[in-house]
Amino acid sequence: MQQRTKSKRSLSPTTRVSPRKRLNYDADTPKMSSPTSYDEDVQLSFLTIDEEDEEEVTCSNTMEELMKLEKKRYPGASTWAPAEERLFEILYMRQDLPMLPTTWDVDLRGVPISDIVFQTSEEFPPIIYAHSNDFRATTALLRLMDLTAKTRTTIQSGLRMKVPQLIKRELDKYLSWAAQDGDYLHLRIVPNILTEIVDTKMPEDEITEHIQNRMRALAKVQREFLREDRNPQFWDVIKPSVFASPKIKLEPDDGLASFGGWLTPAESRLGSHPRVGNVLPTTETHGITVKIEPGLKSPGIAARVLPKTKMLSRESCHSQSPSPSLPEEPQTPPRHTYRRHPPVVYGLFIINTWVLVLTVDSSKGSDAHVSFQVQVDFKDEHQGIWNALTIAIAVCLARDELRTRASDFEELPCVEDSDPDA
Repeated sequence: MQQRTKSKRSLSPTTRVSPRKRLNYDADTPKMSSPTSYDEDVQLSFLTIDEEDEEEVTCSNTMEELMKLEKKRYPGASTWAPAEERLFEILYMRQDLPMLPTTWDVDLRGVPISDIVFQTSEEFPPIIYAHSNDFRATTALLRLMDLTAKTRTTIQSGLRMKVPQLIKRELDKYLSWAAQDGDYLHLRIVPNILTEIVDTKMPEDEITEHIQNRMRALAKVQREFLREDRNPQFWDVIKPSVFASPKIKLEPDDGLASFGGWLTPAESRLGSHPRVGNVLPTTETHGITVKIEPGLKSPGIAARVLPKTKMLSRESCHSQSPSPSLPEEPQTPPRHTYRRHPPVVYGLFIINTWVLVLTVDSSKGSDAHVSFQVQVDFKDEHQGIWNALTIAIAVCLARDELRTRASDFEELPCVEDSDPDA
């Protein structure tokens, strides 16, 4: 058996040890890089740390104390849901946190990863694990680990413009594995996690607003679905545009062909058109007009003080036209009762080679704070393993939450295609 390296060098995520990395951002140039250039990554204000923050870092004796200090500096951290807090703590401590089942070290024996990752126990149960087939789980994780190398190969081949779709394709495959493993692939669900490629031709402020609008739209759909007085024609009336996305083609050798029923959008068992539930494939993807605060800053998963975000005025919040696909909420919405507590929802947003992980507590209503959790760069050749583990953490947490309420969803109708020769 091949000896696994125990070096910590391959285990340290850059999002923690190098928080001041600025994505090639020029401090003297407040504008983003040219949106038509794929040689440089788009720069967003919420992915940088202000220079004055450097002086405010307080040394601490333990990592736990550093984590508590960092948590206090996060915008919106004081109102985090337990699931958001748990994700933050896992991401912050992941360098020293056991997270994979001990038996997976056989399937991952060729991966340069520290043994501490496999030292799970009753005290430290696995975070990334399988509810059903371990081999499928490790195969899916290995594919995710290969994504960094695939990304770099694509860039070196002069096909950088294809990178975002490559990343989305692989993320959707991992989400499909999670759906099968969580045993809700056959159900018509309201997903609690989405993947999306961000249009980098938009100005920076529009990108920031668009990302947060999409998160809030997903949270709103969760609330609408869980309302006790939910519209009986929820799937026909709401038409959640948050699920609309370019169709992802699965190749026969992926071993994931049966997962197509849950990808966003999914292959409906009622036909071959991409849809989620009864959502038509022509549903608009930019229909959400809920205005939220811009300038979300990146915490960098390190002990840094974050500047306060600016709040938009209420006048600007209501200046937008209502969404054509989601019913407009009144300015003073009535209190609703829910069959279950609305969950935390997750977003994986792709900006060139970067993936941003965000969360929002859907129970907080339309003004819920959208929290930036971490960023991973699939162009960084030294972070291939940690890129995969970071994404897998978020996906598995979302899977486990959705699995607990699988009984809320109905079976997807399975209608066999008619035989034209019959």
